[in-house]
Amino acid sequence: MEQHQHRPAVHHAVPIRCARRQQPHLTSVNDGFGNISYEWRIAGSGDSSTVFYYGSGSYGDNIFLPLALDLDGDGVELVSKEDSRAYYDVKGDGFRHNVGWIGADDAFLAIDKNSDGKIELADELSFALWTPDPSDTDLQALKTVFDTNGDDVFNRGDAQFSQFRVWQDANGDGITDAGELKTLAERGIASINLTAAKTDWASGGNHITGFSTFQKADGSNGWAADVGLGHEADGWRATVESSLVRVTQSGGLVYGLANGGASLTADLASQGLDGAVGGNGTDTLTAGHSTGALLVGGDGNDVLNGGARDDWLSGGAGSDILNGGAGGDTLLIDAADMQANINGGDGFDIAVVTGTAGYAR
Repeated sequence: MEQHQHRPAVHHAVPIRCARRQQPHLTSVNDGFGNISYEWRIAGSGDSSTVFYYGSGSYGDNIFLPLALDLDGDGVELVSKEDSRAYYDVKGDGFRHNVGWIGADDAFLAIDKNSDGKIELADELSFALWTPDPSDTDLQALKTVFDTNGDDVFNRGDAQFSQFRVWQDANGDGITDAGELKTLAERGIASINLTAAKTDWASGGNHITGFSTFQKADGSNGWAADVGLGHEADGWRATVESSLVRVTQSGGLVYGLANGGASLTADLASQGLDGAVGGNGTDTLTAGHSTGALLVGGDGNDVLNGGARDDWLSGGAGSDILNGGAGGDTLLIDAADMQANINGGDGFDIAVVTGTAGYAR
């Protein structure tokens, strides 16, 4: 009968931190024959679960795959998209999506492919987009594309090592601000091990698919994590025009926003808009669309004119003039608005009084 010498199990504790949640700890257990299981435990709860990983898989269309670096040694902190203020072009189509992110104490590994000192393209942050295999993670893509000497370690011996950066997004907005982007040498990172211990851990719409380590110039190590960040299906793209900021949703909706605090005059039909949001001054917003429009006046004494369909009109602060027009409209008014200036027009209209003051005009 074939015999095996059983080697002692090896335990590696890997802390994972989740913003606004209890902190779980992931522990990998190697039985000595190459079989690795993972257990995660919520600290202090007594609850634990063991997850066995049998290969990489797909996490759907709304997952973005970067590589996170635990800079401060307290675990990789993940922020759900509900708690995240980051917007990033995760699909490479120019639309920025609200996306789960990492904590301010950690960083992304990135490549400044066009040497502009910014990380803003999808494949500058997700190396998995560099390979044709949709199941590849960032560590796998680093190994396939960028480990040019084939030693399973990414370091200065590889051709494009100098193009890579460490991005610590201190304010979590998804924009590369001054001082956030450093070279690996400036961060004291000498190499990254490209052999991952794989897992399948999820929380708050984010995933961790594997762990590896990076080596610092002083000889110490840190954790690198293959993460999958959940993001909203629809993204937004903003372009500044002479009279407004045009905000386009990837699903097709287009809104016009006042540029800064300036007043806005907008005719939605002629400008190809589905809605408009005014500024601090006197805004004049006119729907005139065949579909329902959203008109928001903001501060100041505004004039909002609905169209032929079911529109939403909100004057905001100030004494506003609201004309619903045809269709079933919803008018949001407050105590500063004069009754004579509120006209629902044709159709079945609803007026909603906002604020704490009564409406008695």
